[in-house]
Amino acid sequence: VERLRDLDGLALTESTVYPVLTRLARDGALAVRLEPSPTGPTRRYYRLTPEGQARLSQMAASFKTVCQSITHLLERTQS
Repeated sequence: VERLRDLDGLALTESTVYPVLTRLARDGALAVRLEPSPTGPTRRYYRLTPEGQARLSQMAASFKTVCQSITHLLERTQS
């Protein structure tokens, strides 16, 4: 979450990220490993499952197409 906060244009907080992680884990896209923490609640570590990796690849391809279309539209309006 801390690394995501540092990205320009993303206003992400724990209250945004953790519900998404929970849903992705429930859908089988993430595997969750629980580890005890000496200073607080149990820590959760997430990793992509094969299903999650396939979903990420599909979403990345769709996003690339959307970005290309928007770029094309912007270039046409600036001509």
